[in-house]
Amino acid sequence: MKKIEWIDILKGIGLISVVAGHIYGGLIRELISVFHMPLFFFLGGVLCKPKQDYWGYAKAKSIHLLVPYLVFLLILYSIQVVEIVNNLTEFSGIELAKIMTRPLLGGHLFFGLTSVFWFTPCFFLTQQLSNILIDKLNPKQILVIMSIMLVLSYLNYLVFPKIWLPWGAHILLASTPFFLSGFLFQKIHTRYQKYYGISIPIFVIVIASIIVYQKQEGDMDFLMAYDMKHTSYGIPLVSFVAAIGIILFLIDLANILIVRIPVVVNVVNSIGRASMVVMYLHMPFVYLYQSLPIRIKSNFYMLIFSTLVCWVTYLLLSRFSFSRALFLGSKTDFEKIIAKIS
Repeated sequence: MKKIEWIDILKGIGLISVVAGHIYGGLIRELISVFHMPLFFFLGGVLCKPKQDYWGYAKAKSIHLLVPYLVFLLILYSIQVVEIVNNLTEFSGIELAKIMTRPLLGGHLFFGLTSVFWFTPCFFLTQQLSNILIDKLNPKQILVIMSIMLVLSYLNYLVFPKIWLPWGAHILLASTPFFLSGFLFQKIHTRYQKYYGISIPIFVIVIASIIVYQKQEGDMDFLMAYDMKHTSYGIPLVSFVAAIGIILFLIDLANILIVRIPVVVNVVNSIGRASMVVMYLHMPFVYLYQSLPIRIKSNFYMLIFSTLVCWVTYLLLSRFSFSRALFLGSKTDFEKIIAKIS
């Protein structure tokens, strides 16, 4: 598949939105909540190159996704455990069991420094399931499966909200339709370019609904939000369409930036390439910024600081074969290290 120019731009926009979503409140946070996690599953589908060798595909993606996940988790969860233990008034076997099982079960049990770690195992499982479905089914059958999974996800959300599985496996009912949507879009994206602007009405409607809802409901949870981590999928079907609409709007925006403002493209592309580091480390750097003895506690400066420090960290990690293998999921470097050991 030919390299699609707007992919890194959307990854960068997605990462900035994730960081901003953990910093800002109000209208900004509510808009971000509609699309930011669906975006990453959609992009996973766009980039998907289906393989019939399921085991080989799972092995390659394990190196790329799960190795950095485990390394970052070991570092950050160790710090978190120290904090948890220090805050306990009484240490018991139950508390020890919670500490030990939380990283094994994952999903909504992650919080604080590790709050974003629910995503990677869920994305990995979504990727593996989608690869099988894409290999076995034609586009029409895929659309049927997407519809069935959406219905089941709403049942989980509205009727059986307490049902959850380790690694967020129950979220696959909601994440796989976005992944498969991205894969189907991959097939028609060149034709879609003829219809720039088709996403604008959806984007305007979403913004308007957020503003109206804010005025009516104040600080209550936003009705259309796609909070996958906590199995909350907004308004059935409406939130799904809104998320896809905003994603298409961002694709349109990215294509405009490519032509009109290449400088911005280069900056956002760099953030997109550093996506793994930004995702795992932005929360620690947000906390670091909040603890700094500075007079101006600005959300904007916090966003710039945490993103910039993550980007610099990525540049440092990308310089060495060992760190590329463990922290960035480089398959080539990982295999070289294994070959040396064996």
